[in-house]
Amino acid sequence: MATLGVESYKKKLSITKKAMTDNKTESQFSTVVYGELRDIFKSQNWRIREQKEGRSNRKLLTKEEVWKTALGLESEDQLDQLLAEAAIHTPTHGQITFLLAKCMFYDGSTWKEAIKNFWFPPDSLEPFKKQSLAELKDLKKHDEDRLALKLLREHLPVEIKDYDDEAEIIFPYPAIAEDGSDGIVPCSIPVPRKLINIAGLLEKKEYQRKSDKNYRNTVTYRMRTDCNEIIKLAAVACDMSATEFVEALALETSQLMVRSKIKQFEKGAEPFIPSGGGVDDLGDAGFEDAINEFFGKHLYMVLCGRYSSGETKGFFPAQRYVSPKKGVHHTSGGKWFPEDEAEKDLKFDDDTTRETALKWIYHMIQDTQKRVKMWTERENAAKDMLGVILEAPEDADFAKICNDHWENYIQPTRKKAKADGDAMEPAS
Repeated sequence: MATLGVESYKKKLSITKKAMTDNKTESQFSTVVYGELRDIFKSQNWRIREQKEGRSNRKLLTKEEVWKTALGLESEDQLDQLLAEAAIHTPTHGQITFLLAKCMFYDGSTWKEAIKNFWFPPDSLEPFKKQSLAELKDLKKHDEDRLALKLLREHLPVEIKDYDDEAEIIFPYPAIAEDGSDGIVPCSIPVPRKLINIAGLLEKKEYQRKSDKNYRNTVTYRMRTDCNEIIKLAAVACDMSATEFVEALALETSQLMVRSKIKQFEKGAEPFIPSGGGVDDLGDAGFEDAINEFFGKHLYMVLCGRYSSGETKGFFPAQRYVSPKKGVHHTSGGKWFPEDEAEKDLKFDDDTTRETALKWIYHMIQDTQKRVKMWTERENAAKDMLGVILEAPEDADFAKICNDHWENYIQPTRKKAKADGDAMEPAS
């Protein structure tokens, strides 16, 4: 039996649409038959997949089997008419487009490749194409999101509950228990899209380029005009291209902003008292900062693990007072300031009085005395500690002795010194 020609089909589809839209003719087929046609598409999908996976020897349905055996129609023309009606029947149209999208998704096929397995010429399936491709895009996005959730579970200390239309991430946040001891409270939020987008970068494995082809890739973004001008001027001042300059910024100075923001998040999270209330905590003071603090710290450790060595050699210090490596980083060594070449002003003007001079020197003496006192106390404490170690029996717990000294004396004095400005972190 001859197949309905393309031009003939287009004409027939146009007539069918107009007639049914204007309610001048009724459908030839019931919604039950529309559903049976949908099920035939579904059955063909399963047969295609079974064959590709080697799970079945069932052959694909032929067009004759569809209209004669499965649907019990009188001719191919009736099958083509049924498809024309299904194309403008909204529920059935949506169901068939989704099935065609699933066919492309699971088989990794294009539209042209997929429709070869179904029983109609390309033009007759054209009404389903646009929506099917949109459904395919959604299926791919959903699959990518599920993979991202799996990576989040693997590389972050979190639990993820994945539901049909959303996912929840549960992360442990430190809290003080009622007895004053340190504890952990699970806090939950909907998985942020920003985490899903970077899930593929979370492995702490040292970064390695796959080939020279991806040494550089194109980045498209809009930038404030003044920032763009700064980069141009600064790059020329460094005798670098704008690309090289931006790369150096990422490799060597991004750590400053990340660590600074984490410190801000820590401060902002202080009012938050975790209760394990999940998303109910979202409105609590400090909870947003607590979220950013938790993930920011773990992401910084990822930056350290992936980019501090190997091919990248970025600067992401894990300890205080670590300087960029000379010969590797642009920010190593001394720094020039415009004031270095400015004419030096005398510290004291001609009108300095005895009183002013005495206040200045007294202050210097007092400051020096404080420093001498602090270091003398440290020296005496160290000598006392030496005596404790020497007098302790051989089976003494020397780890506990040293840790107690560290926690009870050294750490408090270090914190006080830092608060007094005696231990400021040098600028990198």
